[in-house]
Amino acid sequence: MEGRKTGLRGAMGVGRALRKSAAALTLLSALACVLPLRAFCAGETDYIVKYRAPSDAPFAVVSEREMKRLRRADALEWYEPDGEAVLLGSVSPYYDDVQWNLDMIGADAAFRQGFTGQGVRVGVLDSGVNAHPDLEARLLPGRNYIPDVRDPDDTSDAYGHGTRIAGLIAAANESGFIGAAPGAEIVPVKITDGKSVKVSALCAGIYGAIDDFGCTVLNLSMGVQTDYAALREAVNYAEEKGVTVISAAGNNGNAALFYPAAYDSVIGVGAIDGNGYIYYHSNHNAGVYLAAPGVDVRSTASSGGYMKSSGTSFAVPHVSAAAAVLKSIDPALTPARIREILAETASDSGDEGYDEYFGYGVLNLAGCVAAVTDGAAPPAGPDDYDTGGGTTTPEKKDETKETYDNPFTDVTEGSYYYDAVKWAVQSGVTTGTDEAHFSPDAPCTRAQTVTFLWRAAGCPEPALKENPFGDTDESAYYYKAVLWAYENGITLGTGGGAFSPDGTVIRGQTVTFLYRALKGAASGGAIPYADVSEADFFAEAVQWAAENGITLGTGDGAFSPEADCIRAQIVTFLYRAYAEKN
Repeated sequence: MEGRKTGLRGAMGVGRALRKSAAALTLLSALACVLPLRAFCAGETDYIVKYRAPSDAPFAVVSEREMKRLRRADALEWYEPDGEAVLLGSVSPYYDDVQWNLDMIGADAAFRQGFTGQGVRVGVLDSGVNAHPDLEARLLPGRNYIPDVRDPDDTSDAYGHGTRIAGLIAAANESGFIGAAPGAEIVPVKITDGKSVKVSALCAGIYGAIDDFGCTVLNLSMGVQTDYAALREAVNYAEEKGVTVISAAGNNGNAALFYPAAYDSVIGVGAIDGNGYIYYHSNHNAGVYLAAPGVDVRSTASSGGYMKSSGTSFAVPHVSAAAAVLKSIDPALTPARIREILAETASDSGDEGYDEYFGYGVLNLAGCVAAVTDGAAPPAGPDDYDTGGGTTTPEKKDETKETYDNPFTDVTEGSYYYDAVKWAVQSGVTTGTDEAHFSPDAPCTRAQTVTFLWRAAGCPEPALKENPFGDTDESAYYYKAVLWAYENGITLGTGGGAFSPDGTVIRGQTVTFLYRALKGAASGGAIPYADVSEADFFAEAVQWAAENGITLGTGDGAFSPEADCIRAQIVTFLYRAYAEKN
């Protein structure tokens, strides 16, 4: 893990720096700014920058125009577009009373000995935290780090994600519902109002949680698939300050790396279900350090009741709670030592030893407590977890045998695209347009289409390093997919150095992209559709798709090549092309 560069920051935290007076604007113009601020220019991309000159703040957020001026003046150590991370979870109404997740990690062993994370401040960097009755006693004041927010003290949670995360860590009530570290203190560090999170807000929240609120554990149930210098330096700073950072491994169900989970100093967490199997959305890669319950786990809802939640987002707070428990037992434990304890005591699952699905194994809170106290805490974890059929040792899950729990209210069983959507979700091709909708009739954009193709191909790392398109930003979710598509001749853009990511694709283009991606070859026979002629650019692709059963046309001998390609159609094309092949 790289250490921080010389002159990363002065003694003042970014939270205090963000509140400095407007007089600092003059200092910024003189290239001696001591606080991050935003410069606004309509239509321009914001950039995260780091000044060469010593500064009290680790980074600043400026307009593209200001970044170029500073770059010309050789005043920047580095600069990068401000991107977006995403929260990594979904929700459904809660309907049973069993907190199987606490049984699986052996939380009762810690409770019986009085180790509840008492006095440890956990920063929940999320959508805010509401004062749920089960959280009120443990909820401290926090701050809102969303750019340009009117009220920085507003940490309310309209989205609901952060309240559920906080409940899994520290909730408690007289009726018996409890988090894994019910004595910990929750500091709400609000960095988003929805699923998307500005990277600059995430970084500001990390520094603020440490410098302004004294948090020693940070819960980051989110991630971004780009390695940002600002984010890397923020988690390095946490490590140097003795703060343990835990983050989500990602919900693509593939090997894509998510940051900050992929950084060496961060504990990346994958999700398992009640049988100890890996959640089919949970990413598997070298960033996975540990696995924890994250499927249908009960937690506090922002409305005041309870909800079931799934995703690597909700596996993270179990590990955050374990870190808080360890810090409450021995405040001198360093982040590195906490990582060692978690790895040494984890219940091995999947392949023997470390593997990229379970990491070092499933969180074992009982074992953690025993390691620090030299006690005789009982074993816990999947190795002896009673699933109702006796003692089992789960093996890595065979996803082809998995029972599919359809998350979409607009995808009904029996529709022509039902199996295709199921395959696309399980393969990490798409997670839908939101937690409950797939939007099968929505037209696909060019960005979505090449992203679906790229994910279906296994998210290969593009060799191309120079961006050929002026309208494709490096921080965009589709950036690597576009580069991959360009270097493989799938699409060369729309002309004039543009890719037109928001343009809608037609059916003829879609099968052409797929044809090029799979390097297909048609037989040269007659085209079966009356509305496709041999002169059309998509003619050979349509013929190939028909010959291979990828398309059946739109009826009455037509293919409708000029019609918009909707989401249901594209996943059906991909399913027919890849399901038998794989």
